[in-house]
Amino acid sequence: MPQLLNNESATGKPAQWGGGRGLFIAVASWTGGGTVQLQYMGPDNATWVNVGAALGANGMQNFELPPGLLRAAVSIATAAYAQAEQTKG
Repeated sequence: MPQLLNNESATGKPAQWGGGRGLFIAVASWTGGGTVQLQYMGPDNATWVNVGAALGANGMQNFELPPGLLRAAVSIATAAYAQAEQTKG
């Protein structure tokens, strides 16, 4: 289970994702319309691609990705925590 953010207010460091289905979970202080966006490293190994919609409130979303790098991009939000959990099925 990659921990993507731990009490952060800026985009987190990349974490390795083993591939498959997952659940992206984020909680934060959303004052001022902040968001947390799950991102995946694109095929050019330079561009981060958004996965699903950005979260603007405490919540979660399902995703399915091949192996690669993930990160959580923070915009305005503070005290942000996020993780990606492998799911079955």
